[in-house]
Formats: sequence, C-alpha cells, structure tokens
Amino acid sequence: MHHKCFFSLADMRDPKLVAKIAKQLRRFHHVEIPGSKEPQLWNDIWKFYEKASVLKFDDGEKQKTYETVSFKELHEEIHDLQGLGGSTGLR
Repeated sequence: MHHKCFFSLADMRDPKLVAKIAKQLRRFHHVEIPGSKEPQLWNDIWKFYEKASVLKFDDGEKQKTYETVSFKELHEEIHDLQGLGGSTGLR
C-alpha cells in the first residue's frame, strides 16, 4: 500500500515530524541494493557510444546523415565531460 503525504511549511517546522522524516530517510539510505555500488552513468554512455559508432544503415539517406557525426569529436567530448566530474575509468 502506498501512502501519499504532502507537508506544508508549518508542518516542516514541527521538530517531531522533521525527526520522523529524517529517521525514515536514514533507513531508506541504508537499504542494500544488489549490484555494483559504483555509478553506472559513464559505463552506460560508453556502451552506447561503442554501439553507435559502428552502426550501418540499409537506408542510404540515414547512412548519409549518420556519417555526418564525428565520433572522434564525440569521444573527446564524452572524455572531457567525464573528466570534469572527476570520474575514474576514462577511455
């Protein structure tokens, strides 16, 4: 069963309510979720890049449009963006 609850500013001034919310959030943040604990965004972006960079289209117009994409530039942009975030595992 899902419970929806909306709080007013006055509600959020109630120290007992704020403490109750904080306690629930603490429990939520300690829930064990299976799988890698590492962020997956960059892995997903690189997987997408690898697949996208080798596509071939039967439709000549689509292929022509596809060939206007500079995957070298895209690779550099992804690499630079990933570096801005301080993430490891740069490619």
